[in-house]
Amino acid sequence: MKNPLNAQVEWSNGVYGRLEYVLINPATSTVTYLVRRVGHLWGQLADTDKATDNVEEIVAAAVNGRVDKLIVSVEHQIWGAFNPKDGKVTRSSNGQSKKHNLALLDFTAMNTLQNGGTVCALSQDEMPTDSPIAAVFRY
Repeated sequence: MKNPLNAQVEWSNGVYGRLEYVLINPATSTVTYLVRRVGHLWGQLADTDKATDNVEEIVAAAVNGRVDKLIVSVEHQIWGAFNPKDGKVTRSSNGQSKKHNLALLDFTAMNTLQNGGTVCALSQDEMPTDSPIAAVFRY
């Protein structure tokens, strides 16, 4: 992945990262910054209820605005379905189908951004967990 920006970012807790991209959403007039290296923060919160790599939990949390930082693998996609009435996520075991036609990682990233969260896209070998998705929650 090319690095078009070369700026350093420091969170209030002293963790450093590298600004990778700036996304501007004209519909909401918001600016979202994608930062690489949030893995250190993940490591601090991995054994708490403030972070998870459970796909179903993260998808539902992103829709509800709970995801503060989302980390996704650029090399994977998980197909499934999301029921907004009950918040239930169903994963496909056989890829995309008529019943499971929602790209869950993309859907989760979109909802995270729409709700003011940060999305970091990494290669799978840079992910802080074996899962292709991980999240740090606001609450």
